[in-house]
Amino acid sequence: MTDDYIPSGCIPDVLRGTVRDLGRGCYSFADILDLAAHHLVWTGEAAAVEARLRSGAVTVRVFLRERYGVWALGTGDDRADARRFRRWLSDARGRVRRFRREEKRRERWRALMAWRGETPAMVM
Repeated sequence: MTDDYIPSGCIPDVLRGTVRDLGRGCYSFADILDLAAHHLVWTGEAAAVEARLRSGAVTVRVFLRERYGVWALGTGDDRADARRFRRWLSDARGRVRRFRREEKRRERWRALMAWRGETPAMVM
């Protein structure tokens, strides 16, 4: 068992709207951090998890095991993992913000197109 093969666990991929079964693919530890960070930011739990990591109550790998069932071997440097995961969380915040902004823009566009499609019939 290495970081490149995660034998178990499921993490929702919020940007694609699916759930990733980690046992059915070959995922790196960075992929796992990315998926987990996006899910935590999407659900609004990122700040609480960051506080747990900063306090030292839990390591990143233990958290991933508890929350998502992900088993990954430890590197021996839990502080480096925590810093790395916090960077992923920061990046995920920006990506989720952009994703939601784009979704709002698309929804306004759909509403405008629906209004334009209905308006000529109502006017004539």
